[in-house]
Amino acid sequence: MTSKIEAVLDALFQPPPDWPTIRDLNLAELFDAELNEVGALASTHDLLALLSEAFVEQSREEREGALREIEQENPLGFATMLAHASNVYYSAPGVLQKLEQAHGYPARPPLYVGYELSAFDEALLEPQKKVSETLFREV
Repeated sequence: MTSKIEAVLDALFQPPPDWPTIRDLNLAELFDAELNEVGALASTHDLLALLSEAFVEQSREEREGALREIEQENPLGFATMLAHASNVYYSAPGVLQKLEQAHGYPARPPLYVGYELSAFDEALLEPQKKVSETLFREV
């Protein structure tokens, strides 16, 4: 049985046929965990409570229409929910793997893995410090 959260995520994300589905990735639990971690769980569940009980049984087009209405009534809450849902979806290992295959490079920030930053050199700030001394006068 599909939960309301799964139905919402399914309406928001329509992956290509060979990509993992919302259910394959168990994103409903991850989505709840992320919302709980950032303190947005209650407000998102309040937003989802505005959806009818029949939402789960509706077609994708009907679900999208219902979500558009929610977005118009509560744009900030919807944007928050969408941002967290996107974070959960695009961070899922199966989706990251597909992104990497599709684009040919790692789907991660360029730093932190494999790149070393040089040590900070305080001497590089000396020219700016000298200029700032001449820009301002004491009062």
